[in-house]
Amino acid sequence: MMEDGKLVGTVLLVTDVTHYERADRLKTQFVATVSHEFRNPLTSIVMAAELLLAGKQVELSGEGLALTQAIRDDAQRLTRLVSNLLNLSKLEEGEIKMELESARVCEMVTAAIGPLELQLKEKGIKLNIEIPEDLPNVLVDATKATWIVTNLVGNAIRYTPEEGDINIFAWHRDRKVFISVCDSGVGIEPSNHKKIFDKYAQVKGNGSAGGAGLGLAIAKEIVEAHGGRIWVESDLDKGACFKFTLPVKEEEEKIHEQ
Repeated sequence: MMEDGKLVGTVLLVTDVTHYERADRLKTQFVATVSHEFRNPLTSIVMAAELLLAGKQVELSGEGLALTQAIRDDAQRLTRLVSNLLNLSKLEEGEIKMELESARVCEMVTAAIGPLELQLKEKGIKLNIEIPEDLPNVLVDATKATWIVTNLVGNAIRYTPEEGDINIFAWHRDRKVFISVCDSGVGIEPSNHKKIFDKYAQVKGNGSAGGAGLGLAIAKEIVEAHGGRIWVESDLDKGACFKFTLPVKEEEEKIHEQ
């Protein structure tokens, strides 16, 4: 406070945020508990549907086959949602720690696309992978870095039409390894490029496929925990190219500088 140009007092405004912090912790704990409760029955549904589709218990055809595929696909979608909710709650609580190790990008990518091979085959999508043999190893939590690629390729499959293309590239520059996942799907408006990395963001291109808006938010958290960055280059009807960086293992960097 000022009087005649002189400071005569100070006004402090204090807000007690304890209630809000407690409510936020309870919300996170609730999400984690519910996610755990949903995971096991969803896994059982997926396994049962897979057995039916394999024809080992009963032979399906026509509408029965289509309905069973729908059951499996929706159960898998819910399983991914539950997994993402659980991962997000752990990230918010600081429970996910990075266990860094030297990892080969080609091995990470191979592990990432393994669970998605059936989806690629069913949609007739051509997957092209170009990773230089001399690409240096990265210093990462390999499991979490692999999850990023799985998430990005899974999104690409969802938004790419049948018989479309998905390309995975990797290169090395400025002590970083760049990885990109590019599709021939519906694309994303430039005005939404930053929004899609927000938690629970609901952004669509021209297609009907939607999502809970969690995967990219989690991917961003993991990339930034490694000291990297993630972004998208896209426009409507021109596909989308998601790119992110990971740190090069120091010894590998010295070898490439020689």
